[in-house]
Amino acid sequence: MKWELKPISELCFLAIDCVNKTAPLSENITPYKMLRTTNVKNGFIDFESVRYVEENVFKKWIRRAQPQYGDVVFTREAPAGEVGRFTAKTGNYFLGQRLFLYRPDPTKLDWNYLAYSLQSPQIQGWVNGIAYGATVPHMAVSDMEHLKIPVPPISIQKRIGNILSRYDDLIENNLKRIKLLEEMAQITYEEWFVRMRFPGYESTPINPTTGLPEGWERTKLGDMCEITMGQSPKSEFYNLEGNGLPFHQGVKDYGDRFPTNTCWSTSGSRYAERGDVLFSVRAPLLVA
Repeated sequence: MKWELKPISELCFLAIDCVNKTAPLSENITPYKMLRTTNVKNGFIDFESVRYVEENVFKKWIRRAQPQYGDVVFTREAPAGEVGRFTAKTGNYFLGQRLFLYRPDPTKLDWNYLAYSLQSPQIQGWVNGIAYGATVPHMAVSDMEHLKIPVPPISIQKRIGNILSRYDDLIENNLKRIKLLEEMAQITYEEWFVRMRFPGYESTPINPTTGLPEGWERTKLGDMCEITMGQSPKSEFYNLEGNGLPFHQGVKDYGDRFPTNTCWSTSGSRYAERGDVLFSVRAPLLVA
């Protein structure tokens, strides 16, 4: 069965671009949170790693629309083509620049179906063809408004969306659990190795010269492991099709704990092996 292709904007209450300039940030944590392109990835939106603004800025930036549960967010640039389902039911969030918002009409378009359609190889291939044909990879607002997807009957859309969203909801819940466990590990590390309140610390003698427990010593990282500095191959060897080995470029590919494969190279001279730790030495530092 072949489904008709229709522009997404004809199936939505809203299909709007964000305010395309940088919002003035607050130096304090406030109730008003900005989502950036880095918060949108692989169908999910990270509602934790946000920037904060004051109330007057927030009101100015939501004058077109404030994102709500059931919206779908799409990145137009840096990078182009990432999709996220807006699953937050509370909170004062707004979209930073280079983000586009779809608010489907539920009688015409299921929001989960829309999110998965936008992530399909066919749509992503079209997006890459448009975006990466430009000097700076990006999607124009008109591209977003006229983007077409296959539209089955709404009952079929909901069946597809419900099946796929169950898996993503499970993944999202597991990611939250993992985050809590990682926070517990960080707290434990600080308690043991920063505050020196490790198990049995009460009865462990402290070396008055080093200030460390007896038997401990300070040493250089280079004396304990082999350090290899990365090196970029020529761009002619890069590809997005998975040919060769994953090429990790630092902040662009580093997550909270594990790197994401977004680019590959058929040439290279510096390789990471299982059990290695990757460490960014610039833009930003200390990302591993």
